[in-house]
Amino acid sequence: MEPYFHRTERDAACYDELRERLPDVLFDAHQHVTLAAYRGTPPRELMEADWAMQCSQGMDIDDMDAYARALFPGIAFRQNAFGAVGRYADLRGGNAYIAELIRKGRIAQGMMVLDPDWDDEECERTLVEGGFAGFKPYPDLVAGNKGADISIFTFVPHSKLRILNRHRRALMLHIPRAGRLADDRNVAELKELRDRYPEIEIIVAHYGRSYAPEVFREGARKLGPYMRELNFDTAAVLNPAVHAMALEVMDPKRILYGTDLPVFLWHGKRRWTQWEYFNLAREDFPWNRHEEGPEAEAGYTFFLYEQLRSILDAAEHSGGGRELAEDILHRNAEALFERIGRD
Repeated sequence: MEPYFHRTERDAACYDELRERLPDVLFDAHQHVTLAAYRGTPPRELMEADWAMQCSQGMDIDDMDAYARALFPGIAFRQNAFGAVGRYADLRGGNAYIAELIRKGRIAQGMMVLDPDWDDEECERTLVEGGFAGFKPYPDLVAGNKGADISIFTFVPHSKLRILNRHRRALMLHIPRAGRLADDRNVAELKELRDRYPEIEIIVAHYGRSYAPEVFREGARKLGPYMRELNFDTAAVLNPAVHAMALEVMDPKRILYGTDLPVFLWHGKRRWTQWEYFNLAREDFPWNRHEEGPEAEAGYTFFLYEQLRSILDAAEHSGGGRELAEDILHRNAEALFERIGRD
C-alpha cells in the first residue's frame, strides 16, 4: 500500500455523513490493478511531466481490498479492473494477472490492455479465453503521451474494433488530444465509432477528460444526441458542474461510477477555471505547491469522498434522489456488463 495513505478522524466523520446517502454496494468501473512485477518503471521525464504518476506507484488486488475496507467500511465494493497502461509496463503479464483475478472471482469484471501492434488473432484469443469484458487501449502506448495529438483509430485500430463488435464487448476509451471531449476531431471520431460499431459498449473514460466544466459543455454540445448513446465514467472528475450537466444531457443509465484508483488515495480537492483544473493536496507530492497552507489542508478529506459528495448532490438536485444515485454508483455498471456478450 502507498506509505502516505491513512484515514483520519476527519475522514471518518465525513464518511459517516456520506454513508447515510450511499447504497450498500459500489461498483467502480475504472481502476488499475496489477502486480509490481508487471508495472515497469516510467522514464524520469514522463514521471516529471505527469502528476498522476507521481502519486500512484500501483496496487495489486490485496492492496485494493485493503483500500476498499478502509475507504468504504460496511459497503460491498466491486470493480472493473485493468492493468498498467504505459509502454514501460509488461502488458501481457498484466493481462494474465487480470484474467486470473476474473477466473478466481477476485474482481467482478476485467478489461484487457490493448497494444495496437499486437496480432489480431492473438488479441481475439486473449479477449475470449481470458474472459475479458473488452479492451482498454491508451494513447500512451503509441505516442508516449496520454494527451497526444493522434487519432483514436491510431491506438485502437479498426481491425481491433471489429473484434469487439463481433463479440459484443466493451471499449473503455481515454480520448487523446489537448482539447479532450471538446476537440472537433475527437467528436467526429466518437460519432464514427458509434455508427460503425453498434455492438460495442463504448465507455468514454473520465467524462472525456472533462475535468473542467467548459470542456464537457462544449463536447456535449458538439456530440448532441450521441451523448445519450455513449457511456461515460466519472473517474477523476470532481467538478460539481460537470456531474450536474451530465444528468441533463446524458441518458442517466449510462453514467458509471469510477475512481481511477490507485491515483486518488490522497486528501485534497480541486479548483477550476472554465477550461483548466488545479489539484490541491495535503500530501507532499512533487507537484504539490501547498498553495492553501497547512491550516486549510488540515480540513481536507479524501478526494474520493469529495467526488462522491458531488455525485450525490447532483443526483439530489436533479430530482433523481437516491434511486438515481444507486444507478450511477452501481446499478448502471452492473447492467452494462450484463449486456455484454459472452462466448
